[in-house]
Amino acid sequence: MPSVADDRIGRTIYADDIKLVKGKVKATPSRSAERASLQLIKTDNTQFFAQLDEMGSDSIVTPIEKRILQREWSLLQSSRNSLNSQVLEWGIAEQNVYIDYTAEYDSLSQLMSVVLNPTYLDENTDITDHGPLRSYFEDYYTKATLLEEYLFQLNTGLLDGLDDRVRLDLNINSSLGLILPLDGASTTLSAILLRDNVDITANYDSSCFTWERVTADTAGDAVWNSQHNLVGKTLTVSVADLYGKSAHFYCRFRYEYSVTMTLMQTGSITLNEETPGPQGEQGEQGEAYVVVIESTNGDKFKPGESMTTTLRAKVFLNGEEITSTIPDSWFSWRRKSFYEPNDDPLWNSNHVAGYRSIDVTANDVYARATFFCDIVK
Repeated sequence: MPSVADDRIGRTIYADDIKLVKGKVKATPSRSAERASLQLIKTDNTQFFAQLDEMGSDSIVTPIEKRILQREWSLLQSSRNSLNSQVLEWGIAEQNVYIDYTAEYDSLSQLMSVVLNPTYLDENTDITDHGPLRSYFEDYYTKATLLEEYLFQLNTGLLDGLDDRVRLDLNINSSLGLILPLDGASTTLSAILLRDNVDITANYDSSCFTWERVTADTAGDAVWNSQHNLVGKTLTVSVADLYGKSAHFYCRFRYEYSVTMTLMQTGSITLNEETPGPQGEQGEQGEAYVVVIESTNGDKFKPGESMTTTLRAKVFLNGEEITSTIPDSWFSWRRKSFYEPNDDPLWNSNHVAGYRSIDVTANDVYARATFFCDIVK
């Protein structure tokens, strides 16, 4: 019986070393993981283009300059042979991406036949009638890049240009937690980009991160989004930025690591307005206590993944944090599950006192649950 395996890219299925492409059977490596490890290799032509600019200053190509062009032309032809081999393998010789590439190669080839004519290699060659050398090479490499990236997409199965082979997670942290105080204190939302659970946020420019507010008020969201600077790794909001006592804030990461290939991920966080609890015993006049809960790993767990977050309670008196001055015994946690069956009474009894913070896993939440922290003297 034939063996069938997913190539871990999610685009192509291999069966017994045979791949079906556009109705044609083609041989392919048995270890499909090789496809997932393919990477685009960029060539830095900066130095060569600088040399071309020097050559173009007088439209005369000297014997020394011809040696530079000869080396580049030799490398270029070798690369072209490899590209042609892949084009034939994939049967895309009639597609525009290859036709355009071939046209630029032919144009450059005609110029090189003049400049690198063996009979005149040791003499100066005037190329005034042909135009700048750099424009020929730039046009060629532009089309070559598009062809190389298209072949890369075919080889990896990433035909939409979105490289989803890399496991990225985008978490959003709120400096004041998920509940915004009524006194208008601002919270800072920070985007944290993870690759295989390693923070790589610093590796990317702030321009790769954009924010958006989403509430039940679509028209209001459009106005709000247009009035705020939504580009960057952080976003500052307060209770005044909520609608109907809550709002969803999305952060989208997008990085184009080549002409056609992109890395993308989206994260979100839901903020709610502080809801005062039932009035307790009267304290000293002028005292206002606020409890804020922070989550280290957002407010959503992905189905099927083993995830953990730590909830930390912070206590403020008249706007000043006093958490460190309160004994552990004052912190009492409660869980309210939205669906049955649940073991909320048992969970609550195990967290009734002594915990400034608690660890919550997917096992602690059945579909949806809300966690509270009460300060009990």
